Amino acid sequence: SNSGLILADLLLGSVTSCGTLFCGFIGAIAGGLAGLAFGPSGAYLWAASGTIGFILGSIIGRAALDPIQTGTKTIISLWAEDPNPLMEFDHDMHNEFESKIQSKM
Repeated sequence: SNSGLILADLLLGSVTSCGTLFCGFIGAIAGGLAGLAFGPSGAYLWAASGTIGFILGSIIGRAALDPIQTGTKTIISLWAEDPNPLMEFDHDMHNEFESKIQSKM
């Protein structure tokens, strides 16, 4: 079956990891700015707030991106095992999968 070829070619894990880091950095910026705005002047509350923001942003980003990653891998794995249901359900998506696979070979 084509599942080894397809799963080896997926960069979905890297995209999920980059998205998680991006959410973490956005959380760090938001936390750091909140620490600057609401903390006492001269205190390093912004650093602690930024760290907590990074951790929470990463957790939330991962929780949001994991279902997308899992769903995509499931659809592609099932398609690799039996392409007929996808061809009946969405002929255009099936043709796109076919053309991507043929261009890699």
